[in-house]
Amino acid sequence: MYTLDAIRTLHLEVTSHCNAACPQCPRTPHIAGHTGQLPLVHLSLAQVRSILEESFLRQLTHLYLCGNYGDPAACPELLDILEYFRNSSPHLRIGLSTNGGLRDAAWWARVAARVSYCRFAIDGDGDTNHLYRRRVRWPLVLSNARSYIEAGGRAEWVFIAFRHNEHQIPDLTRLARTMGFSRFIVKRTHRFSYLGSTADLQPPINPLLRHPGALPMAATPSISCRATTDASLYVSAQGLVLPCCYLAHIYVAGEDWRAHPTVRLVIDTQGTLEALSALHRPLRDIVASPLFQEAIPRAWSLPVGSGGMAVCDRVCGSTRDAFSDVMTIAADYNLCD
Repeated sequence: MYTLDAIRTLHLEVTSHCNAACPQCPRTPHIAGHTGQLPLVHLSLAQVRSILEESFLRQLTHLYLCGNYGDPAACPELLDILEYFRNSSPHLRIGLSTNGGLRDAAWWARVAARVSYCRFAIDGDGDTNHLYRRRVRWPLVLSNARSYIEAGGRAEWVFIAFRHNEHQIPDLTRLARTMGFSRFIVKRTHRFSYLGSTADLQPPINPLLRHPGALPMAATPSISCRATTDASLYVSAQGLVLPCCYLAHIYVAGEDWRAHPTVRLVIDTQGTLEALSALHRPLRDIVASPLFQEAIPRAWSLPVGSGGMAVCDRVCGSTRDAFSDVMTIAADYNLCD
């Protein structure tokens, strides 16, 4: 696939903790008591320094803190971690994604000097945001976002469209502009395609805001790996290293994580899941391992169900493009114009 020296983008998940309980989040069933498989962990500053050496940070152009399961603001040492990144590579583009409902205004003002931008996931106003961003308090979100912006931070408002909030897009766009957000992004969720609707959570009525739905898997997929193209790498809150967050989405409610296709491939190739832990092995050795260099690329040419990777077909297969479809930006308003 690639070498560590070629990596230019890092996607880092610093924690699997979160204050919210969003219905379509893969984390929610775990905290609802359906399964205890998800490890609740934080990366410490010492661990981050051990995994990500200054020389590696200086070769990156973009470092994005998000995750499959956690909100970065839940990480106890996040400010120190961001300071380490900024001091190690002053010109590094550092991004953060959050629901905005953790910490206080003073803390968010300190974040502004440490990141290049922050995406606040806000799916409505005081009457609707909590219908999806459950356990998130709207007044605190606005207070935190306003403090971050007033301290000089570049903020982007990311809005997932549902039936209960689609009518609010014009008003919220105006609010975002008034507050000083630089962009207002509307996203269509694909998760109705496999989670279905509930009485209080349904797809938008506007067809332009509806995701087109899941396409059937190809018998033998043709994969164009976005992680390879973008020279990117993902590190989870456990320190596990994989090409992307999709392959690292191994804790699925109702399923034993050891049966997950990614985990099976890792164990067949490396012997243990810990062989991918940057807390125990250098990044360079993991990226140079047979899993990265041989097993994953070989799986791209195999039929799904016979060694092929369904997740790779779903995200990067020739019949679909998760980056313009699964994660489609239905509307992107540049509020700086």
